Amino acid sequence: MTGFSVIPAIAELANFDRNNTSPDTVTGYPPETGGFPRWYAEKSNRGLKLDLCVNPNNPLCLAEAPPNPNQKVSFPDNFPAEAFWWTTEAETTTTPGGAKALLVLATEAAFANEDPVDGDQVTFNRTRIRVLGGLKPNVKYRITYPYGVKVLTATQKDPSKPATINYTEDFGCAPSPITICDFGTLLVAKGRGTVTNPIGKPWLTWDSSLPAPPAGYIGDPNVEHKITGSPFGTNFFRVQELNAAGTPVRQIAFTNLFSVSGKISTSTAPATTP
Repeated sequence: MTGFSVIPAIAELANFDRNNTSPDTVTGYPPETGGFPRWYAEKSNRGLKLDLCVNPNNPLCLAEAPPNPNQKVSFPDNFPAEAFWWTTEAETTTTPGGAKALLVLATEAAFANEDPVDGDQVTFNRTRIRVLGGLKPNVKYRITYPYGVKVLTATQKDPSKPATINYTEDFGCAPSPITICDFGTLLVAKGRGTVTNPIGKPWLTWDSSLPAPPAGYIGDPNVEHKITGSPFGTNFFRVQELNAAGTPVRQIAFTNLFSVSGKISTSTAPATTP
């Protein structure tokens, strides 16, 4: 999921791990978490806090495999290039065409130059929408997803290939040559101008239908499941073709099943900013 340019903005999260009592890295956070905060907390009445999961051998997490996946994770020599506090993904196919339609939402830890290097830590929230076919070039499509609605235009750079939608928006912090990432950026509600990102207000989780999530987790990324948490009640992913007046004329893709990952933190620190 790497490959990004971070807009200095942020999602609606409420607090993060400030207990950096082992300043063994440039950031002030310990090497067992790669110099990242151990947890972030969502902005909701639930007070849900999720830990950064860096164990690539844990099937309930989605951390990238380190160089030596059969050895203990250690920073920086054998640490994932990306790991997550939270992810929610939906994948379905288009009608017509049977092409992939993909939604990726995440609260992510990565490194500015991909390789784990102390001082290059980056935290951000990602929204990614990809529709890889079944579209008409230069036609607008309405994407409805749990955190809102986006209208995107299908593009076709190569006439021999199908028209596609490929949209990625990252909100967070990035280091500069003289400063490290400000992990508190993810507590800011707006970016440049009127740009906002509601990820974490709240995080999406499995709903109450069976099966229940594994103990200590908000879901299982290996099992597709219905979700809850959309602030708009749109707990689904839908792609609709629009006419020139902006009115939907047909549905291209739809699913209400998602893969979700998130490890519930056992930290007793407050979930809201003091």
